[in-house]
Amino acid sequence: MSRRTTTMRSKTTVTRMSRTVLVVALLVALLQHAPASDAAAAAAFSMNASETSSASACAVVGTRLYMFGGYVGEPNTISVSLSNGVYSIDYAKTVATGVAADLQSHGALDPSIAGTLNQLTVVQTNGHVLLAGGIRVPTTSSTPIDPNPAVYEFDPSQGATSTLSNTINIGLKSSLQASAATNDGSSVYTFGGVDYTGGEINNLSTLMVVSSDGKATATNVTAGGPSARQLATMGRLNATHQLLSGGFITSDEDLGDQWLLETKSRAWTRLSATMARARYQHRSVVFKNRYVIHVGGFMATKPYALVEYTDLSSGRAQVGTIINSANGPASLLAGCAYLLEDVIIYVGGEQAAKDGTTDGGYAPFLSLLQVQTQSDASLQFKWVTGTPTAVSTTRSADGSSTPSGTETSSSGSGGLSGGAIAGIVIGAVLVVAAAGFFVMRWRKQKQEKPSAPMPLGAVTGPPDGLPTVFELSGTNAPAGTTPAPFTASAHDPLYLPSTARPGPAAAALQQADSEPLYLPGTKAPEAVSRPAGPTTAPSSNAARTTGAAPPADGEETLYLG
Repeated sequence: MSRRTTTMRSKTTVTRMSRTVLVVALLVALLQHAPASDAAAAAAFSMNASETSSASACAVVGTRLYMFGGYVGEPNTISVSLSNGVYSIDYAKTVATGVAADLQSHGALDPSIAGTLNQLTVVQTNGHVLLAGGIRVPTTSSTPIDPNPAVYEFDPSQGATSTLSNTINIGLKSSLQASAATNDGSSVYTFGGVDYTGGEINNLSTLMVVSSDGKATATNVTAGGPSARQLATMGRLNATHQLLSGGFITSDEDLGDQWLLETKSRAWTRLSATMARARYQHRSVVFKNRYVIHVGGFMATKPYALVEYTDLSSGRAQVGTIINSANGPASLLAGCAYLLEDVIIYVGGEQAAKDGTTDGGYAPFLSLLQVQTQSDASLQFKWVTGTPTAVSTTRSADGSSTPSGTETSSSGSGGLSGGAIAGIVIGAVLVVAAAGFFVMRWRKQKQEKPSAPMPLGAVTGPPDGLPTVFELSGTNAPAGTTPAPFTASAHDPLYLPSTARPGPAAAALQQADSEPLYLPGTKAPEAVSRPAGPTTAPSSNAARTTGAAPPADGEETLYLG
């Protein structure tokens, strides 16, 4: 089975295609399939450490790291099989010994289908794992083009799965989960994706929220928020914020921007630091409440940078140095990441080819990367796969194992503290104020001494030295607005959703352009009435409608700090 025709990894390169060409493309993709497994084989699923998996969902319960579905193949090969199985390792023993410890198989997630790809996970307070979204592959001869409408609940104590609903509607190629979900009581957030309507393929700018009860709500994000994109990465920083990073728009436009989403108000803040390498299909963890570490992914910029990090204290992003780079894979993508103290556990995945933008062979079953803090507050990294590494964990009240000195988060790492988030937002305000001052000064100088007329077609940007400022909020697009189309290539089949394009959702909570920004120490403003929270996006397919919207927040005081 060719991975290029079954995964959702490659970009696309043709903007518009006739229906006839679309049909031909799908037929070609279908003919390239070679049956690799069936439902009966899935039901008898068994994993061993000589194999590896990719495009799997993953979650942590207790000291076990669970992987769900995806593809299974052998390291350094390109031959793959669909997987509908569930397997797990003891992550604490794995780091302590340096090798995959206590590998267990747990049968099939859903024996009635051939497999699932790139699902999202939520761990409930009872330790059960909810899985939603991604791709549903009915048979081994099916082209993986159908969004997965099912919400599964997996009970680790019994190794049993139940289907809660078949009505969820998350776009194809929406953002992937940054790292393994943990028992933190949070929801899963995913952004963007693609949609096919009337023979045209469009990027989406929809924010989907999957709650712990398996319901989903949709909000259209436009001005003041991230642009429409595919295969970005999104994950939890702390109890109040999510981080979105990277993705791509077209075959020649990878993205390196980073955004904070305040989960209560649904307000977006763009970080001043752009990633050192624009990338997608990467994984992200948070280290010591200060550093966002991005691992792997596809990237066109050379040389390939397996790891980079953003220091949220200094606002600087830089490529990380692996001091023994020859001891581990040169690239990674589509695996499962989890941070235990100072060790990034990366299970499975693939490697990128030398060009950094196409599939290479499968990665090892396990890769362990240690994070080392330097005296100048920079980071360096070291492969410790095969090397016992001392870590300590404490048992929380719910029975899950939590790295000492950190806050539990779905990134498997400590989330940013409230003070750190406040500092970022306050910093954004100061940057905006400074930028406004310099813009006014520059405009005054330009009025006093006009520049020579520019030739037709010339493009101007902001004056030299002006920082890229934060955009704190925005408004929804008018009804009927659709994102710009993207392009597709012969290397990537046209993954056409079977559902209709969702209509515009109700406005998210936003900070109006006229509302002042209040710094700490100033008088708080009077309460401002806020519009209702996001609602479910309407759909022409009743079987694919999402769950009920969360209650509106009502009135709240706008006060930063």
